[in-house]
Amino acid sequence: MDDVREKITELADLMDAYQLTKAKWCGPDWKIAFERADDEVEEEEGEESTAPAAVVPRRSAAPRPKAAEPDRPVGFPISSPMMGIFYLTPSPGNPPFVKEGQTVEAGQVIGLIEAMKVFNELTAPSAGTVVKVVKANGDLVQPGEPIMFIG
Repeated sequence: MDDVREKITELADLMDAYQLTKAKWCGPDWKIAFERADDEVEEEEGEESTAPAAVVPRRSAAPRPKAAEPDRPVGFPISSPMMGIFYLTPSPGNPPFVKEGQTVEAGQVIGLIEAMKVFNELTAPSAGTVVKVVKANGDLVQPGEPIMFIG
């Protein structure tokens, strides 16, 4: 029984190493199947045994590095209400409306979005401190896309 537990533990470690998300067990004449979220991996049918069969990948089954979590700043995102060009300054050569670390009040203008030759003011929905500005002057923004974060 301890041998079976060791094999199951070893199998669980392999599933973790290869980022497998599903395993199936079958009865007599054993068939074990594995799946990855974006890729499937199956095992060959083998004779009845408590040891896992060899893995036969459909694609490369080499361990993949885990995807890094994107750095999401702490705070409330201020998103673009429309598609357009974002401007952090009122005109070229002028200082920006806001800078990281600056305190803002609710309703304060924090940028402009140019859409169809019209400049629309982007205002802070609440008071707080600008934690991170993620869009640069002149960047194209899409509806719902974060422009900056206020904490």
